[in-house]
Amino acid sequence: MARKTRIAVLPVGYYDGLDRQLSNNGAVLIGGKRFPIIGNICMNMTLIKVSFGQPIKTGDLVTIIGKSGKEQISADDIAHRLKTINYEVVTRLNSTIPRLII
Repeated sequence: MARKTRIAVLPVGYYDGLDRQLSNNGAVLIGGKRFPIIGNICMNMTLIKVSFGQPIKTGDLVTIIGKSGKEQISADDIAHRLKTINYEVVTRLNSTIPRLII
């Protein structure tokens, strides 16, 4: 029996520097909560599995590296998943991705 799944589409993909090895292996932060990446990361989009009870809407801020509420994803966290170093993670990020430096 098929289960309903709510999916958010993030307009960021491997063109932007999001490593394809994070397909079904990574996560993002939305509204202070962690949500898994599902499926393959595409050239210009990534699918995120979000819960039905979470009030997520178009235009919400998505954090790939950083802090949202009490949750955090660091470049070190991503590097550990990819079996590499944090410098490789951050230098791959395309300059088109908006950055908020605090």
